[in-house]
Amino acid sequence: MGQTWEDHAPNQGAILAEFKRCDAGDFVKAAEILLPLFGRPVDDPFAASKVTPSAMERVVGAMIWEHQGRANPISLEAVSQATGLDERAVKGIVEQLVVTHRMRIGGKREAPVGYFVVVDAEDQETAVRPFRNQVLAMWRRLRVLAEPRALRELHGQLTIEGGKDDDEEK
Repeated sequence: MGQTWEDHAPNQGAILAEFKRCDAGDFVKAAEILLPLFGRPVDDPFAASKVTPSAMERVVGAMIWEHQGRANPISLEAVSQATGLDERAVKGIVEQLVVTHRMRIGGKREAPVGYFVVVDAEDQETAVRPFRNQVLAMWRRLRVLAEPRALRELHGQLTIEGGKDDDEEK
């Protein structure tokens, strides 16, 4: 297995500082800078993105990208410690990595917990299940609390939002 961020703790600050100074659109240069942290070339985790990632999005994305599959997650705490960001900021960046940059990042809530890159159908199910359960639980509450008209409006909005995602993939 490749080296991890933790293996390079003494050099990590210097490497991250150099990484933050490189051009946001130059992923090849960024990968070269990060190579000592991983011991092998890093694929482009932003290949599906139409938006240039920030320096910190690139750092967090590269860290998670090294953790392919649900059996190999990186903990929120490890990302937080490595980047110096609080856990809330890391969660916000991960949300942007998924929503804005279209990275297929899942979160595992049972041991071992953490973020991972979705690589197969089982990973996808592990990533989707908690969100699906949360949405269904919220919908059950909304059915009790909201007016029927508001529920129809929400359903229409969700249908339109779903259609936008479908159009982007074509």
